[in-house]
Amino acid sequence: MIRMRYDRRGELGVGTMIVFIAMVLVAATSAVLLISTANAEKEKAADAGISATDAVSTGFDVKYVTGDVSNNQVSDLHVYLKLTAGSREIVLDNVIVRLTVSSGPDSSTYDVRCNSSNTATVGGMTELTISGLTLNLRDQVSMRIMPAFGSSTYIAFTIPDVLTGNVVTLR
Repeated sequence: MIRMRYDRRGELGVGTMIVFIAMVLVAATSAVLLISTANAEKEKAADAGISATDAVSTGFDVKYVTGDVSNNQVSDLHVYLKLTAGSREIVLDNVIVRLTVSSGPDSSTYDVRCNSSNTATVGGMTELTISGLTLNLRDQVSMRIMPAFGSSTYIAFTIPDVLTGNVVTLR
């Protein structure tokens, strides 16, 4: 007959308890590592989402364009801009307007940088004035408004065949 000693059971229980505690510590350490990694990735994803939204939604909406008429030509353009829905504030000094004028087979391109001398706030909109132009009848004009950050806005219009009055609405 085999007799079991009662003092050996205690040793077996203590060994099992030490292994169990070690497993709990390893699991807790792994959980902390996983949670901190998940939080860091969540923050990166949120920042990337905000940057992507800003890049897509930041820009201008062209409400209308008028031109000053003199000698049957358009000499100045007045472009009325509003921020697009969801757009963040845009620093106008960092905005460039690329204006292309096509007259038959010939075309000319002008870059205009926005600044305080050619922009003004009018009725909740920004008025951009482009001066010193000579736009003739049937000239085709295209304009790309490019903020430093965000999406650019493209518009095109044609100078009408007949110019009446001192101001003509072009778009």
